[in-house]
Amino acid sequence: MVGGEFSLNMLDLRFDTNNKFYEAPVQMKAANGIFILDDFNCQKMSPREMLHRWIVPLERGTDFLALHTGMRFEIPFDQISIFCTNRSPSDLVDEAFLRRIRHKIKVPYLTEAEFKEVFRRVGAAEGIEFNESTLDYLSETSP
Repeated sequence: MVGGEFSLNMLDLRFDTNNKFYEAPVQMKAANGIFILDDFNCQKMSPREMLHRWIVPLERGTDFLALHTGMRFEIPFDQISIFCTNRSPSDLVDEAFLRRIRHKIKVPYLTEAEFKEVFRRVGAAEGIEFNESTLDYLSETSP
C-alpha cells in the first residue's frame, strides 16, 4: 500500500551500492496479492503521467525492470491493483486507460443510519455495548 508518498521511481529496482543488493519495487512486492494506491491524485506527478507507466503492465500482465548495469528483464505483473480516490475517474485519466481497468467500484458515503449500524456491529465484534448517545457525541465533536 502506498499513498501520497508514491513516486515513479518506486516502480524501479533500487540498487544499494554499499551492500550490493536490490530492493524490489512496490509492484513486485505485491506480486500475487493486492497493490493499493491510496489518495490517488495526491502524488507529486500527474495521474496521467503515473498511469502511463502502468498501461502496458496492466494490459499485458508483465512489466520490465532494469538492473543498474542497464540490462532489462521481464517480470510477471500479477496483482490486483486498487486505485482509491474521491474524484471522478474521468477527471483523472482518459477513456483509453479506464478501459484497461477491468473493475470500477463506486463506494458512496454512508447514510447516518448505515453509519450507526456499522458502528454498532464493530462495537459488538469488540465486545462493546452500543450506546447511541456516545455515537451522537462522537459525531458532533469529530472534525
